[in-house]
Amino acid sequence: MSRKSPRTYITEAFDILYPELVNYVYQKLSDTGARNDWWDKYIYNEKIIKEVFGEENNQFKTMPNSGDAITLRKFFDDAALLKLIMNDGVVSVFNKDFPEVLNRCGDIKEIRNKWAHRDEETYTYFWVSNEVQNIIAYAKEIFASHDCVKKLDNIYSNIQRDIDKKLKIKSHEEVYKFLDKFLVENYESPNACLALKEKIKRSRDVLRKTKTAKEVVDFFENALLDRGESYKAVKDCGLSSFEDIRKDFYKACYGDEY
Repeated sequence: MSRKSPRTYITEAFDILYPELVNYVYQKLSDTGARNDWWDKYIYNEKIIKEVFGEENNQFKTMPNSGDAITLRKFFDDAALLKLIMNDGVVSVFNKDFPEVLNRCGDIKEIRNKWAHRDEETYTYFWVSNEVQNIIAYAKEIFASHDCVKKLDNIYSNIQRDIDKKLKIKSHEEVYKFLDKFLVENYESPNACLALKEKIKRSRDVLRKTKTAKEVVDFFENALLDRGESYKAVKDCGLSSFEDIRKDFYKACYGDEY
């Protein structure tokens, strides 16, 4: 069986996520008030609709003055739903979730925008691998069904299979040294606060326990998905994060073929 293109995997991932995103938005908005209050306030709202779809779009004129999840699906694709969630007039509803859920929504919105505007040749399996991981994380955060998450996990596994077929990873020592050197540089930076230094110590302890290059890659990719306290501490100190060195890390793992 021939390999799929990297961009195709993103297409499939969004196709799987979309019904769950509709249900998530519907549940969050419909829980805010009586049967049609939420629709009037957040959907049948000319200002919000123009901000989501653009000033020249006539979507508001064709939209009914009441609706449900089915209606929502008819008028909003995945890109529009993500814009709706982040809209200034709507975002307070979703802000009640953990902050990282809303942050991840911004990431998913960016992935969707790139998918719509990037050419096929600009994609790599590594970029797609990380973005599908982000989509999986978001699916779990919005309480997507087990079937949805399982299908997304299968997409991720297929991407990893394609990577393994195409490229050969370097030795554990080479990959380990690259990442450990990066952590040491952050630790020794005069900008590193005590809290960040403690987190770097723990990260290095975990890294030392790896036995294979693949385990180092797994450690790195899991850390990429963590937008919690460690990520915030790095950014607050004005230092580089794993996201900033992602391209260099993969080159260290797979050489010029990457």
